[in-house]
Amino acid sequence: MNTCKMRVSSFIWNERVVQGNVVTVVPKCRTRMIMAEKPSDGTVALHYGDIDESDYIGAEDHLPTLPNTHFADLLADQFISQ
Repeated sequence: MNTCKMRVSSFIWNERVVQGNVVTVVPKCRTRMIMAEKPSDGTVALHYGDIDESDYIGAEDHLPTLPNTHFADLLADQFISQ
């Protein structure tokens, strides 16, 4: 039996804030990329932005899709490498 995969990547951008003589690193923005394989046809639904995993499941049919998991893996590698 094949299991459909869901990949969740979180990206956090840090901002440096100077307070007096001290430089503090503060998380500025958090963005998620969620990709889930559809069991019906093998395509991969994609969402990039702020959404919870539970909300993602309901909206999966209305999201942009990639043709297969190979392209999803290539896209994930590009995002992680930067």
